[in-house]
Amino acid sequence: MANEQFWISVNGNFADVTVLEWCKVFADKKGKHHWTKVVQDKAAFMAGLLAKLGVEEVAWSAYVEEMRFLRDKFIAHLDDEQVMTLPQLDMAKMSAVYLYTYLLENEDEGDVFVDAPQNAAEWFNRFSDETRAVYHARDIAVLPC
Repeated sequence: MANEQFWISVNGNFADVTVLEWCKVFADKKGKHHWTKVVQDKAAFMAGLLAKLGVEEVAWSAYVEEMRFLRDKFIAHLDDEQVMTLPQLDMAKMSAVYLYTYLLENEDEGDVFVDAPQNAAEWFNRFSDETRAVYHARDIAVLPC
């Protein structure tokens, strides 16, 4: 295919941005975008998140470290690591959807989300479907998300 390298780069860029943005919200505890900066009841949020993901806190912490390692060693900086393995992004997607929903339902005291889509999963799926349509029109394999 004539534009194969373009689509390989696009896929890689999407994966990189996914990891970078997810880490801002879930991995950088001192960062200004970390979920703890906007969630009032941190214990309730974390308990709900772990229940939604169906994992124990140790598994969640390991996943956060896996995403942070990828960001630090391959995306933000290219260190001496030889093999990059992209973690499964299901947990990243589910945690982002959970946070979005939690914020809408629990942290919207000033109606700041009045124009926000009310269902994060549907909103994500709409864009995912659009992406699949573009890729299929060009006969490009699409990774599941």
